[in-house]
Amino acid sequence: MLLKKYAQAINASPLTHVAISLDAVGKTNDVLRGVHGYFNLAIEGALNLKGKEIEISCTLTQPGVAHLEALIDLAQSNNWAFSYNLLNNMISKFEKTDLSCWPNKESLDDMLEILERKVRLPRFELDYIKKHYEQGASRVYDGDEPPCILGYLQLYIVSNGDVLSGCYGLPPVGNILDKDLEEILGSENYQQRNQAMLRRECKGCVCNVNLNLKAQHPFATLTHSMEFRKKS
Repeated sequence: MLLKKYAQAINASPLTHVAISLDAVGKTNDVLRGVHGYFNLAIEGALNLKGKEIEISCTLTQPGVAHLEALIDLAQSNNWAFSYNLLNNMISKFEKTDLSCWPNKESLDDMLEILERKVRLPRFELDYIKKHYEQGASRVYDGDEPPCILGYLQLYIVSNGDVLSGCYGLPPVGNILDKDLEEILGSENYQQRNQAMLRRECKGCVCNVNLNLKAQHPFATLTHSMEFRKKS
């Protein structure tokens, strides 16, 4: 929401990638996100960015299905990337997920068709999305999940200085106000956390599950990436 206001500063910064959370187009997005004018502010801000890789990150919901194709078209017409998130009820902060946002069967079928046709998601991702939403908000982690590699791919630094090991559902592994980031990342605590995430020694979640799935299907991922580049 502050992209437009700070576009000049962002353009002058070393930031290379900006991800924008949009779940639908126009007022539907604003209702889902709970802020009037959210969609227009986000788009105006993104259009003011220069020389940055921009990504629209969409959480797949029942109200958003009717807007999904338009949102993907918006991204592709501006040469922005498109990624998806799944509604998450597995970690404590999302256990009370609003059931009205969970796609019904007809909407789920439409969603999968659009993602296959417009984004060319590989079959293993489509199958996972289908299984996740068919089981509904009552789904529990059953151990049948891909190993979580997020600890080795990303980390979060929260505004209070907490360092999270690629997962916002687990406790921080340190704080940059107390220790240098290099020391935190080199600590035994950090390495043990990453290994535990890989073994899924947690309640389970669907955070960036597409990355975890692709780690199990490297050749399918390569084919998908080549097809997407040709299309672009």
